[in-house]
Amino acid sequence: MKTDFSYVDILFASLDGEDRLAGLELTPALRTMTAHAALFGGRFGLAEIADAVSGGNEQVYGFAGFSGNRERVRSLARGLHRSEHEWLPEIERSVRRLFPDARLDDVAVSPVVGYDIGIGTRGLVCVNLNTGIFLDDVRELVSLVIHETAHVAFEQARGPLPGIAGLVSGRKLLAFLDHYIQYEGYGVFAPAAFRDRHRLPSAGTPLQQDYRVAGDRGLALSLAREYRSLAADLVRRDGMPLGDFFQRGFGPSRLPHRLGYAMVDGLHRARGPAAAQAAAGLDGADFIRECLPLVAADS
Repeated sequence: MKTDFSYVDILFASLDGEDRLAGLELTPALRTMTAHAALFGGRFGLAEIADAVSGGNEQVYGFAGFSGNRERVRSLARGLHRSEHEWLPEIERSVRRLFPDARLDDVAVSPVVGYDIGIGTRGLVCVNLNTGIFLDDVRELVSLVIHETAHVAFEQARGPLPGIAGLVSGRKLLAFLDHYIQYEGYGVFAPAAFRDRHRLPSAGTPLQQDYRVAGDRGLALSLAREYRSLAADLVRRDGMPLGDFFQRGFGPSRLPHRLGYAMVDGLHRARGPAAAQAAAGLDGADFIRECLPLVAADS
């Protein structure tokens, strides 16, 4: 694995008075974030960044509070650069526990400012340094990079991330949901051992709260019921307005992250690491059939 600091280097050079902001368009990080946003019907590019940086618009996705965080973000980027020989091997070790054959040599971690808290796709991990829990504890950033690198490994095994185009039937919506439950389940599970070892909390932000479900049978059952209700409605109605689908399937309960994590964790506990590794190769529907009963047989 390797790092790519070109995005933050150009961003901070621009903030320090150099006329270099347009150079962000040449960075792998911005190209990746732009493509990822488009996959889900959104926009994130140079115009949005300029609005945030030059126009002071902190409503731009991922820039909230940046003016106050600016020097802490700069310091975090420098610290990551200095210590990459320490944390990059931890990323690779953690991901290989689930994806032993992952091709990680050319996977790059690119610290950024803006967009989502983190994404991992197309061989690149973007992690937003303008995130409170990362500024407060760099181990949370390492945990998130493990999560997103697991997404890169999952894509290598299973193919490109599906977008929202063509989601016109109940069965297609259900296949999309099943895929993301599996995808996020592996992402959340990948840093679990690292988090346990460093005693990182399962309270606080939604990302941190994802880890409650492993020790909360009631929560796992509630999530399973939520999934089964949504799945039944999708098939019975043969579809659902996308807004309703995303509110129910990707809303505050964080169904893909938490139910997916409970299933991967349940499989790992019940059948061991090899079974968890193998189940990453199942398609989403088969993964649900195989693993949901392990955590919610009586839901």
